[in-house]
Amino acid sequence: MPPPEKLYVYEIEGRVNPPAELTALDFLGCWREGACSYLFFSAPREEEVKAWLAANPDQGTFLSVTDLNYADWEAGQALKPTRVA
Repeated sequence: MPPPEKLYVYEIEGRVNPPAELTALDFLGCWREGACSYLFFSAPREEEVKAWLAANPDQGTFLSVTDLNYADWEAGQALKPTRVA
């Protein structure tokens, strides 16, 4: 699967566990760092993320959205497999 053209990253205060309806289709992953979680998508999902958090305020607080070209995220590095032992 080729990398997406664009990345949409949603910063949430809290360690979230996104529901199945958010992790279908365009969901790429969830990165947790410190007290925040970052949801990565290949298409805009701001409305869906905000609606989920509004319905589940115990999950976290929406902080920001960043959209960028995938090439800018990877700083021109080629995509290649990674193995974790």
